[in-house]
Amino acid sequence: MPVEPMKALRDAISEVLETMCFMCPVPVKEPPRNPDPSEHWTGVEIGFGGQGEGCLRIYFPWAVAVEMANGLKGETDLIPEAEETQDVLKEVTNMVGGSVLQKLDPQAKFSLELPRVLGELKDWDPKGALAVELDGHLILAKLIWNQEQSP
Repeated sequence: MPVEPMKALRDAISEVLETMCFMCPVPVKEPPRNPDPSEHWTGVEIGFGGQGEGCLRIYFPWAVAVEMANGLKGETDLIPEAEETQDVLKEVTNMVGGSVLQKLDPQAKFSLELPRVLGELKDWDPKGALAVELDGHLILAKLIWNQEQSP
């Protein structure tokens, strides 16, 4: 039986952050209309094709991104280089993307593109988005299907 897309996305984010970065995200009832601009958001997008086509976008506050990079390396007191932190965000997005697609349809064949950094959060629309909280910060995510395709 197919899994509801928001549940698949929430579960994939939780599993990846817990296993890769040793972080425990808490689901938020609904994403904010206007995310805090002081968070210095960095977005990462990964496209996918196959049975359904679209992309996954995840927006990370920079403070959380640095913490994730350190958690992945087993460090606590270093400030990683920006490029290294962006690489971690791309890898996390890649892992979440693969996991969510597998959860949506374990039998389907999907292909993932290379993740790319989008930069700052712009033109945020919370409709169809998901938010999880980590130590007072939010991570925002959205599955976007081309032409309303979904498994």
